[in-house]
Amino acid sequence: MLEVHQLACARGNRTLFRNVSFRLEARSLLHVAGENGSGKTSLLRILCGLGAADAGEVSWRGEPIGVLREAYWREIVY
Repeated sequence: MLEVHQLACARGNRTLFRNVSFRLEARSLLHVAGENGSGKTSLLRILCGLGAADAGEVSWRGEPIGVLREAYWREIVY
């Protein structure tokens, strides 16, 4: 299970998103949509552990992805 709690991301002085929270169970999908520059790619990079959030946490099976690192990366596809 992938869980996101109170995620926030800014670029420069511009907030792309904040207070993003969701939970994805096994075999679930998440559709990410928005205008150009709204933070879609930044969100996906954070979820994959390729970028850092300004606030909040991403967890995989109850553990923060920053702790899991390579173990998490072996289980995802980006």
